[in-house]
Amino acid sequence: MRVDQTYPTWTNTYADVGTYAHGRTVRSFINDIIVPAITKMEEKATEYHESDDSVDLFNLHDTASLISETLKAFCLSMNSIWERQLRAHISGVARELFENPKLIRDSQRLPWKDLNQFYHTLRGFRLDYFQSYDKLDTLQLLANVCRHGEGISLDRLSQKRPDLWPTLGPPIPGVPASPRFRADNLDITVTLLEDMGAAIEGFWEECGYIYLESLNQKHENVVKELAVLRPKWAKCPVQNHSE
Repeated sequence: MRVDQTYPTWTNTYADVGTYAHGRTVRSFINDIIVPAITKMEEKATEYHESDDSVDLFNLHDTASLISETLKAFCLSMNSIWERQLRAHISGVARELFENPKLIRDSQRLPWKDLNQFYHTLRGFRLDYFQSYDKLDTLQLLANVCRHGEGISLDRLSQKRPDLWPTLGPPIPGVPASPRFRADNLDITVTLLEDMGAAIEGFWEECGYIYLESLNQKHENVVKELAVLRPKWAKCPVQNHSE
């Protein structure tokens, strides 16, 4: 987080304009793909649960496992959409503002942990200045755990969001206790993915707000829109230009 009171600089680019539909893309992915697919599988699980056929007990278990794995796959897909959006954005900014091929390469290759400072290099504005950064960091950890399983990301995620794992019951005598925080029992839900999607939307909305604030000359419609947006983004540390 920022420890000084100096407002960061921000130079508007055409790359900013190109992000206008990113939030809508993620929302459509959730509403039109994720929710219908999971709802359909949950309806099938309910049928098996209410069935008198003993075979359907096995079908219920298999369907529950399929739902869990599908949610992990959707988590990976959502993170992939977000990362491609972000890297295309910062790559476009690098091309427009700097004649430096290394910056363009780095925009595509640097790992998530290094993009915070890299964004500051490009824009004088760190990624963790954005209100949704903490949740976007969580999404990155979620995707890493879904992709790689045990590792540093699992350790970080379990410390940051222990609520994503079920609480273990009392130990059973004679049965070795399993660790609580494992990749296979991570509880990803539609609600969680909706929350992560809202964070992505929020990031692009805040980018749009910063773009409007950074216009040196503002049309009267922009002035009216900013009057509506400023209460929502009051914590955004962007330099307000004269209107």
